[in-house]
Parts: sequence; C-alpha cells; structure tokens
Amino acid sequence: FRTLPHSQLNKGPIQPKNAPVKAVARVTIPVTPKLSSKTRTPPTTVESQAAKAEKEAEEMKLHQFKAKKFDPRIVSENGSYGLPKRTTPKTTVPVPLRLQTSKRCESRAGKDSHGMTPVKQFRAQPIPDDMFDHA
Repeated sequence: FRTLPHSQLNKGPIQPKNAPVKAVARVTIPVTPKLSSKTRTPPTTVESQAAKAEKEAEEMKLHQFKAKKFDPRIVSENGSYGLPKRTTPKTTVPVPLRLQTSKRCESRAGKDSHGMTPVKQFRAQPIPDDMFDHA
C-alpha cells in the first residue's frame, strides 16, 4: 500500500554507482542465418505402379462392402414397405351457420302469424287550432 512518489516511479531502473559505462552504439552488419533446409533433400523412395496397385488391392480386401440380402416384401408392397400405414382423414362437411339472430327472427315471425302480438297502428295527435290563427 505505501509506494514511492510518482516522481521516483517514472525515473526508470536505478543504476548502481559503480556501473560500467555503456559502449558507443555501432552499426551492425547483417548476416543471413545458416538454415539446414538448404542442404536437406527429400527422400527419393518412389513406389512403382505395381506396388501401388498391390497396396490398393490389400486395402480393398480389408474394407470390403457387405450388402444385405434382398427382401421380396419391398416389391410386393409397391415401395411402401417399412413406412407406417397412414389412413386418409375424412373430408370435412360444411355446416351452415345457425346464428341466434336468425332463430329470434324465426320465432317472432311465428308469433305474428298466430296473432299473439297485435300490430299497433300509429295515430298522430291533431294540430291545435290556434296555431294557424297567428299567421
């Protein structure tokens, strides 16, 4: 938690009093590295065509293809063997809408034909006589 002040922290590394004096900087002479890849050569073992064919034949014998026996049910069921049997659903039958308003209209029409509710006739009140006297 206690540290040196910022003025002393930013000075850099502390040099001992009797440190040797650094030599004067000189220009360096570039030297290419001596890599071993220049002298190395790839192996010259090339397989002949007969050896390649023999090796390929051995590999084919190791990894042979094994087919299953033919199942005659595939042909007898017209290609649907192994698939689940699916029945087609019945087609939907459209049902006409039967709303409550149409039921009410029918029930009211039935009442009118039976004579249960008499039809009232509209009668206007007579115009007062003194209305035309002012004109």
